[in-house]
Amino acid sequence: MPWNGEDQVTQAFDEWKAVDADIRAYLLLSARWTQLAYATTWSESEREFSASFDPDRDDTEGHVDLFHRKVLGLWQDDYLWMLRSGALRDAVTAYEVYTEQSLSELMSRYVVTDGNGEKWRFAAKVHPGQLSPQWPTLRQIHKAIGIEIESGPVRYVRSLRHLLAHQRGRLRTEEQREAYAGEADQADWLIGEAYVGGDVPLSTERILAMMDDLAAAVRAADAVVWQHTWGRKGFPASLQDLAKKSKSPLDLTSVRA
Repeated sequence: MPWNGEDQVTQAFDEWKAVDADIRAYLLLSARWTQLAYATTWSESEREFSASFDPDRDDTEGHVDLFHRKVLGLWQDDYLWMLRSGALRDAVTAYEVYTEQSLSELMSRYVVTDGNGEKWRFAAKVHPGQLSPQWPTLRQIHKAIGIEIESGPVRYVRSLRHLLAHQRGRLRTEEQREAYAGEADQADWLIGEAYVGGDVPLSTERILAMMDDLAAAVRAADAVVWQHTWGRKGFPASLQDLAKKSKSPLDLTSVRA
C-alpha cells in the first residue's frame, strides 16, 4: 500500500513537490512585489524632488539620485537577478535532497539476509565530515536501479547552479559565455546579453523552465523508486550486487536480533 494510502508516489516526492511549489510561489510573488515596490519608490522620488525643485540650483535629473538613495543603491535589475539566482539554487538543492531521501526511503523499508543468514540494512555512503552522500554516490546507486538522475537538462541546470554558487554568476571565459548565452533576453533590458566579464543573464521564465526540467527528472525517478519502495517489485537485487563491489557507494549496517 502507498505510504499515504492513496498516491503512487514516495514520501520523498510529496516533500519535494511541496518545496517546489513554495519556490515557484516565492519567485513569482517576489518578482511581482519587487516591480511594484520599485515603481512606487520611483514615483515617490519624482514627487519629492518636484516639490522642492529649484531650477537655479538643482539638476533636472535629481530624482534619480534620490531614488538611488531610497533603494540603498540596489536597482531593480540587480534585485531581480539576486532573487532568480537564489530561487534556482534552492530548486537544485531540493532536487538533490529528493535523490537522497528517495533512496533512504527505499532502503529503510528492507532488511536483507545474506548467504550466512546475517541480516543487513543498506544506506548511501556518507564520507567522514559530511552530512549527506556525494553526488557521484547518489548517481551510482540510482543508476543501479535503472534511474539516470543527471540527464542533459539536469546537468545543465546543476552546472549553472555551480556557477551561481561559486562564481556568483560571473562569466569569466568565452566558453562560459557560449554555454549560457541562451539565458540572454535581448528584448528585456533588465536581463540583457551574456558577455565575458558580466553576470549570466537570468529571467523568471527561464528559471521556471529549468525547474520544469528538474520536475520531469523527479517524476521519472519516482516512478521507479515507488515500485521498489511501496509497489510490488521489492528490494532491488542490483543493490545487493552493488554492495559487494570494492569501493561500494553503499554502507551496510548489521541488524542483530
